Amino acid sequence: MADPNFSTGEPSSVKSPNFSIGETTSDLDLFGKRKRGNDIKEIDSGMAKEAKKTKEVLEFTDFFGLLSIYKKKMIFEKEDFDPMVDYVASDDDEEDINDMKEHPYDREAVLKYISQVRNSGGFDVDVHIPGWLHAGLVNFFPNMMSYPNQRDFIYKLAQVAIDEIKKSKSFELVEVVKAVSSNPCYGLVYLTLAVKKDGGEGEEAATIQAIVNCHWDSPLELKEWRVKPEVEA
Repeated sequence: MADPNFSTGEPSSVKSPNFSIGETTSDLDLFGKRKRGNDIKEIDSGMAKEAKKTKEVLEFTDFFGLLSIYKKKMIFEKEDFDPMVDYVASDDDEEDINDMKEHPYDREAVLKYISQVRNSGGFDVDVHIPGWLHAGLVNFFPNMMSYPNQRDFIYKLAQVAIDEIKKSKSFELVEVVKAVSSNPCYGLVYLTLAVKKDGGEGEEAATIQAIVNCHWDSPLELKEWRVKPEVEA
């Protein structure tokens, strides 16, 4: 007969005679069976790993598909590519025509740019492409670190990356080796950073790559990072 002092669904303070001293319902699984010691340890271990989860990756995410256009052969790589025929929509575009006259098409520079993006994922790019060639070709822009304002901002982004990385690694920033920005509408900066062990002396411990978000309508944030892979000879 049910105890009249308990409402339907109301928990009882009476402990089950099956509980050991100090044991609670949290020590039972969904089927009411007592959890084994290893089960509890695995749960605790899983929670600890989740807490220590970092943004370190082996392969970077292709955010916004910025790298996708470089995966296949591009029109600019055609032997007979003629910008006036294959690229410029109209010879009435006075702004483009004037820009073309000031910065003539340089096939060697364009091919080098494509190769740099393709081989480095956007990190090791130092070729500047004229503005009239940007559409359909340029998703990555080398930052001019010689400009104080730009340099200060890049180092601010680098520190954002390092602060996040230091949650799991003992690194401190030595210098920004290179910085490459995406189109402003995507707000990503691809950083190559020289780092050393926190508090260490002597040569830098590693070179790391980091993608940092700096879009105008969102906070500065490290997206992903990794130790730069060694280049095979």
